[in-house]
Amino acid sequence: MSIESDSHYDIRRRAPPAFPKTGADIIITRKTNISAYVTRCEKQLNCQKDAIALHAVGHAINHALIVALNIEKRMCGSVKAHVVTSSVDVTDDLIPLLDGLDLQSKTRSISSSSRIAVIGSGPAGLYLTSALLRRCADSVIDVFDKAPVPFGLVRYGVAPDHPEVKNCTHQFDRLFAENGHRLSLFCNVGVGSDISFDELRSHYDVVALAYGANRPRRLNIPGIYDSDNCYSGSEFVSWYNGLPGARHPKLDCENVVVVGNGNVALDCARILLSSSERLSKTDVPEPILREIAGSKVHNVCIVGRRGPLDISFTIKELREQINLPSSVFSIGDITKEEVESLLAESSRMPRPKRRVTELLLKNCFVMANLESRILDGPPAGYCSSSEDEGDSPALKVVKDDDAHQAKVMNGFRNTGVKGVLEDYRRSVDIRRMDGEAKERAIAEMAKRGMLSGRKEEEHNDSDLELDDDVLEKIRRRRLEDMRNAVKSNVLELESKEQLLSAIEECSMLLVIHLYENGVSACSQMNVVFKTLAGLYENTQFCRIRAKISGLSEDFCTKGVPAIQVYRKEKLIGNFIKMDDCIGDDFTAKEIVEFLKSKGINLAASLSEDEDSD
Repeated sequence: MSIESDSHYDIRRRAPPAFPKTGADIIITRKTNISAYVTRCEKQLNCQKDAIALHAVGHAINHALIVALNIEKRMCGSVKAHVVTSSVDVTDDLIPLLDGLDLQSKTRSISSSSRIAVIGSGPAGLYLTSALLRRCADSVIDVFDKAPVPFGLVRYGVAPDHPEVKNCTHQFDRLFAENGHRLSLFCNVGVGSDISFDELRSHYDVVALAYGANRPRRLNIPGIYDSDNCYSGSEFVSWYNGLPGARHPKLDCENVVVVGNGNVALDCARILLSSSERLSKTDVPEPILREIAGSKVHNVCIVGRRGPLDISFTIKELREQINLPSSVFSIGDITKEEVESLLAESSRMPRPKRRVTELLLKNCFVMANLESRILDGPPAGYCSSSEDEGDSPALKVVKDDDAHQAKVMNGFRNTGVKGVLEDYRRSVDIRRMDGEAKERAIAEMAKRGMLSGRKEEEHNDSDLELDDDVLEKIRRRRLEDMRNAVKSNVLELESKEQLLSAIEECSMLLVIHLYENGVSACSQMNVVFKTLAGLYENTQFCRIRAKISGLSEDFCTKGVPAIQVYRKEKLIGNFIKMDDCIGDDFTAKEIVEFLKSKGINLAASLSEDEDSD
């Protein structure tokens, strides 16, 4: 039994491929009923044929492989699959939406030898690499990472006093040593800066993205980002692990606030309250040890949004915090009734969570939420290295003029190369809408008293067909965005005088993009503006270089991309550094929703806006 692909195929014309005839040829398509074809092939092998050739093209090759594996399973290994592929020239009209809007098709060549690129050398990327090396015997894999050394969060994200967590690096070392002829590592390579995603796609058959989340999640606390000593958890962890280029905190203050009640929050608090002598036995770099030795940090307050029933650290980590040498752990005031209520609630929890909660209740006196903390309520968690602290210390919100006295650690969110997260969000939306439609159809069948059942194979077939439908819908949406961009009319302003004239003379809602060349987020915003201009005919879209408009050099480097919105010469919206607000890989839909959240509706006409005013 063999699986073969053709030598040339145009995905737009969908011309039937001419396969070699073997006398037992079966064509597999994306709509193939896998269970039915498995049964058909099994009958032919049992009664008529010694060999069967399954022919497939593109995505349908996956279906053919599933058919072959199911046949092997059913026939208890008495038949073997032989997979044959060849070079394929694919005429692909799904090109990225470029700023130049060149809609011509382009041809890319796919080699029959599997070349795989894995972006990210952390645990996810290297465990994936290990699986690929085992299952794809003829593959050649290149691993890329923007850091100077591999292993990602294992190296730069694990607390240095937890060396047992880093033991997996020995397995990763063996992976590279034993597969040197097939596996290569390239560090100090940033995808999107040193090499583009499109370049990787043109040189590799498969590109796997395993780089994780690397942008901090913004907290909705006024004034928190005006501080010069406010850090995300990932930034702070990167500092004490010695990541090159990490920001160094100011440790010349006594009080530190850690927002969050997870394992990273405890790691940050424990490192801050640890002595340099204790950490010298770990792999903390010498320069960081010297900074910790000179630290004046005296009090660390851990602020949890939720209570002890929702904590996300283990009892081992909590014990380390409570038993930290020369430190006192305490948590405010609590009544006996509240303790009994929490204990009763914890008795119904799983054992790991129950043990942590009981240990907290033995060492704490109150659990307050983030709102009470901000309103100067009793502390949710207080860990001090001072033995003469009171039982219920108060902590107030740090004022703007004392901003550097607080350090805030919070979570982080995901980012991606251009188009990846957008396609993922689209697939999630499509699956959600399709799922809701399916549930409504099932509810209607239930009302009519209809019952139905499906085999597991048929259920898996429907999932594969759903994947195909989602990809096709994403393709149609991309093409629709391209057509809207072609119809658009974004006015390029070439001087400050033209900018002023546009503001004075525009009779409709005016949206201006302030950009600079060479900034990837500005290029993405230019593409988004072209799409929006094709969708909203009652709104005028313009763009101008920030330097030409007379803005400062500092703004040109730190404030773009920026958006200004005018209505009848009046500035109603001024938003700077948009990629910090909504992420790097933003879409037209996200820009529209962002403006709506600020009270600006691009779909409304000027007269409607005036009526609403």
